[in-house]
Order: sequence, then C-alpha cells, then structure tokens
Amino acid sequence: MPRHQMPPGAPWPYQYPPPPPPQPQGKTFLGVPLLTAIILLLIVGLIAFAIIAFLLGGLTGGGEDLVQSYDEEVVVGVGGHFRLDLGAGFVSRRIEVDINSTDGRRFDVYLMDEDQYELVYGNQSTNAFSAVRRFENVSAVMTNLTLPDTDRSYVLVVDNTDNPLLATDAAPTGTVTVELHVRVYETVDF
Repeated sequence: MPRHQMPPGAPWPYQYPPPPPPQPQGKTFLGVPLLTAIILLLIVGLIAFAIIAFLLGGLTGGGEDLVQSYDEEVVVGVGGHFRLDLGAGFVSRRIEVDINSTDGRRFDVYLMDEDQYELVYGNQSTNAFSAVRRFENVSAVMTNLTLPDTDRSYVLVVDNTDNPLLATDAAPTGTVTVELHVRVYETVDF
C-alpha cells in the first residue's frame, strides 16, 4: 500500500489486519493437556468403580430366579382334585400362590410332598392324612410359602373331595372353577 493511503500514525511496513502479538518463547498453554488428563482420570475411575461394584455385588449376595409360572383356569369336578407339580432337587424355593373361585364355591388347597400325596390320593385306604400346609373350606387363597432345602418333590393340590379323615375340609357342592396363579422362585447364590 502506498504511504499516502496509510492511516495516520501507522507503522511502516503496514499490514492489514495487523499480525497477532508474538508469543513468549518457552511457555505453553496448560489448559488443554490438563483438561485431557482430568477427563482420562475420570473415565478410568468410573471403569474401576464399575468393576469393583460388580465384583463386590457378586460376592455379597444372591437373588431369586423365576423357575415356574402357572396361570390357568382350572375346573375340578365333584370328588376330584387338581395337582400342580412344583419340582424337586432345589436349594430353596419360595412359592407365591393366588387361587380364587370364579363361581364362589368352596374348596381345599394342600401343599404336599410326593409321599403325602401318594398316601392320600394314590392309596386312599390309609387312615392318615398329612400335608405341609393346609387351606381348607376356602373360596380364595393368597399366600407365600417357603420350602426348606430338600430333594423332595412337592405338589400343590386343589381338592374338591369330601375326605372322611378331615372334619374341616370343604364338602363339594358341585364342580369348582378356580383361577390359579402360582409363581415358583428358586434362591440363587452368586
């Protein structure tokens, strides 16, 4: 640019726009490397925390797995019964039972091991009745049951018979229709 077109007081040689001021030699800007280091440390810390939490969580507890689910409408004729096998060979099981009569008729519910079931329903000539749990003369049952550590096989029975050995059982008044909802959970150790 010719000198006569330059603004008054401008240095010679004139540049537009003026160049940036020179940076001092030997000094660097620490912000970017420092910020990068902090972010990397946070990421490594979160990964380490996740690994430790996973390992400790696995060492400190267990849980439950749903191993059986049964949701059905069941019809039990007069003098009959319905049997639901709950399995065997488990460490510990919790059973959620929700049974409701859809027609208002009364029935009995028994939780039995296989031997008890055979004595009552397989060979009814015995003069003994036993069950792990009994719910007699009911129109609804809602309960949680826990089975101990065992290798025994268990069954849940919805009964519509008049058992002469039981004074408190329901006397059949016709076919019983029930909504049966059963959940079987097995205890799991990690």
